[in-house]
Amino acid sequence: MHFHGAYFSNYSAWLTNPTSTKPSAQIVWPIVGQEVLNADVGGNFQGIQITSGFFQLWRAEGITSEVE
Repeated sequence: MHFHGAYFSNYSAWLTNPTSTKPSAQIVWPIVGQEVLNADVGGNFQGIQITSGFFQLWRAEGITSEVE
């Protein structure tokens, strides 16, 4: 999950402004009209908002960039 979160999410944007940027780690590709599920989650990113707490867990672990 760390790889997916680092490269396919808005984690870095969420770290800079966690109060107005919603965490999102998934983008729905435009196949048969499914892109309607994507929403603006802030930080110039569109995707599905996640509420699992992964971003908070990674921040608590001390992961502060995609490289770590």
